[in-house]
Amino acid sequence: MPLRPPRGYAGVAGSGGLDGLLADPGIQALGADATRLTLGLAVWAMIMGAVTAEVFSQYGTQAISDPAAHFAEVVELAVGVIAGGQTGR
Repeated sequence: MPLRPPRGYAGVAGSGGLDGLLADPGIQALGADATRLTLGLAVWAMIMGAVTAEVFSQYGTQAISDPAAHFAEVVELAVGVIAGGQTGR
């Protein structure tokens, strides 16, 4: 998927503190720059946050009435972050 950062996001100045990851041969093979890596890590954090919130009931047991719908919405938001606001809807 081509990277289209969200409107208003100027990208990461310099390496964004990701020098270690950017030096990794696997990351280099992907051709990821600091902006792409930062957005990817933000999306990963959103997805993992949704998963751990459900698994560990971090919002309580009654906060989310439909976990599958909530997770689908988080994934949709994550796609929007990577695609610059363009979602599957």
